[in-house]
Amino acid sequence: MEEKTTEAQPAAPAPAPVQLVAAPAAQNGMAIASMVVGIVSLMSCWAVFFGLIAGVTALILGILGIKKPIGKGMAITGIVTGGLAILINVIVIIIWIIALSAFTSISPMYYY
Repeated sequence: MEEKTTEAQPAAPAPAPVQLVAAPAAQNGMAIASMVVGIVSLMSCWAVFFGLIAGVTALILGILGIKKPIGKGMAITGIVTGGLAILINVIVIIIWIIALSAFTSISPMYYY
């Protein structure tokens, strides 16, 4: 009779752990840029022409960014802050023009 020897079978290797990777969130670069430039333009209204140029830029980027389905809130924020910056800058420019014209009309000019 033959004896059957039972040898221990090697254990199967453990399966590799599964790593769940989240898909990157879709972003709207135009909307983000519009919001950032709009906030910067609103905070720099005292710098007359820089604030005006930045406000127009924020307005244009916001209009382009609102057309995409993602990031509409940021695009609207850029449009609103850019529009407010343009409005404030126009008011500041008008005040500067009035002040400069009043100052030059009051100051006497002496020609020798």
